[in-house]
Amino acid sequence: YDYLFVDCKVESNKEEQFLKKCHSTIKNGGLIIIFTPNESSTIERLTQLLEENYYVATNFIEIDSNSGVLISRKMHGWGG
Repeated sequence: YDYLFVDCKVESNKEEQFLKKCHSTIKNGGLIIIFTPNESSTIERLTQLLEENYYVATNFIEIDSNSGVLISRKMHGWGG
């Protein structure tokens, strides 16, 4: 897939496993788009998990005071 939209809740102890499965599904250069609460701790945790699991160029876009979107790119030839 070129784009993978995530708008469901993933248990925090399964987030890394979920990101690894998504990584193998997304085409090289594709985007993962995660809808998330606008909480700095959640954004920082997910950003770190994305970077540790071979996603790059991660950005957060605020939708409103309660929610936002994390967007990150799967780079060609990186990771599993």
